[in-house]
Amino acid sequence: MNPPRVRRNLLLPFVFLAFLLAVLATGCAKHSPVGPISQSALGASPDRILTAGFGSGSFYPLSIGNKWTFSGGGSFRVVPGDGSPPYEDFHFAFTESRELIGTTHHEGTAYVVEEQVHHEIPERASGPFFFWSRMRQDRGGLFALDTLLQAPPAMDGAAHVSVAGPVSNQTLRIEPGLWRHGGASDAWLDRFADRVELFRESARGIMARRVVPGTPSGLELKFLVYPLHPGLAWSTRPDFPWPVSVDGMEALDTPAGKFPAYRISVNPGGTTVHEGEWIYIWYSRFGFLGYSIHTFDEVTDADGHPTGVVYVYDESMMATSVAVDR
Repeated sequence: MNPPRVRRNLLLPFVFLAFLLAVLATGCAKHSPVGPISQSALGASPDRILTAGFGSGSFYPLSIGNKWTFSGGGSFRVVPGDGSPPYEDFHFAFTESRELIGTTHHEGTAYVVEEQVHHEIPERASGPFFFWSRMRQDRGGLFALDTLLQAPPAMDGAAHVSVAGPVSNQTLRIEPGLWRHGGASDAWLDRFADRVELFRESARGIMARRVVPGTPSGLELKFLVYPLHPGLAWSTRPDFPWPVSVDGMEALDTPAGKFPAYRISVNPGGTTVHEGEWIYIWYSRFGFLGYSIHTFDEVTDADGHPTGVVYVYDESMMATSVAVDR
């Protein structure tokens, strides 16, 4: 007998507005715990959480029709070196939906297709943005074909696809020109923007492929390894280091409700995330629930001496509704 369908929908205007204001005002602190996860602080039963993820490859809900909505935002701040208060140079907000719309095959292997639709607030002239992911699951874990598609794949049978062909301007990159205080050129800021983009892509599962001779066309990313448990670590990419690790389990509080979830840390390349920074993603039996990133950089002068100025970037995305069948 299938478990009952879960629907949690809090997309009420005042809840959505409150969440966006909280993200932009607190720099994502609400959803970015950096200390040890305390079992005593969990709102759900510890037994329920300890057993979540132990099973036969059915942890992630891959049923066609499952859908999640999200809201999020980010901010870039400059912390001056003269002791004056930090000021916010740039901030943004967005919403996103993810839906499992059908199946496809690649080199004889079946995959479930997830369609992602991303809306900036306000919408960019080139938006909204569409991406497609091909995922599968077995007793070993949750896998996805390398990188996100910018055009829908050939589907098995009828499926509802939002667009029929390739979509141009499919980049969510935030150009550093939007961040510059007074419009001034800043090579250091350009480098920091590249670092931020790597953090954002890592949190969203967008991992640029290294095309080298002999690379198989069906290279798979390993999003999750089963059974999940605190301390478990693996590399998302099979071709070069992309370590991730399970920090622990917590009752994740989102606009869609509170879920028992695994917090997973990501460190692209193995050396990108430094002390005091983080890339966190959350998974539960209700699916992918969101992410949080925090990064910073201390500016130096031409001689390499610290100026005291620090660039700080925060971003998070959390589920606002969950509708899944097991």
